[in-house]
Amino acid sequence: MKSISLKAALRVNSVFSIMCAVDLLLFSTAIAQAMGDVAPWILQGVGVALVLWATSLVWVSSGPVINQTLVKGIIIADLGWVLGTAILLIELPGVFSALGSMMLAGVAFIILVLALLQAKALATLNPQGKLLVS
Repeated sequence: MKSISLKAALRVNSVFSIMCAVDLLLFSTAIAQAMGDVAPWILQGVGVALVLWATSLVWVSSGPVINQTLVKGIIIADLGWVLGTAILLIELPGVFSALGSMMLAGVAFIILVLALLQAKALATLNPQGKLLVS
C-alpha cells in the first residue's frame, strides 16, 4: 500500500479545515445550539482562525521543498488541538451536550489521524525535503 505524500497530507488537512470553517461561519447558530451552551461568536472566531490555518497549510505545502520545521510545528499544533479538545471535554463537562461532545471528539479524532499521516509522511523525507528511497 502506497503512503500518502506530505503535500497530500497537508492539503487534506487544509480541505478539512476549510470545510469546518465554512460550516462554523455559515451555520454557527445552529451548531452552537446543537453543541450545548456555546456562544455562536466563539464558533465564528474558530471559523475565521481555521480559514487562516488552511491558508497556511496550502502555503507550506506549495513550495518545491516543504519546510520540515514548519511541518513539525503543524503536527504539534494539530496534536495541541486534540489535547485541547480532551481538556475541554474533561474540565467543562456541563457545557456541551452529548451531541456536542461527540462532534468535538469526532473532529479531534480526524485531526489526530491527519497529524499521524503528516508525521508518517515527514518521516519518509531526508533533511533536504526529498523523498527517501527504501
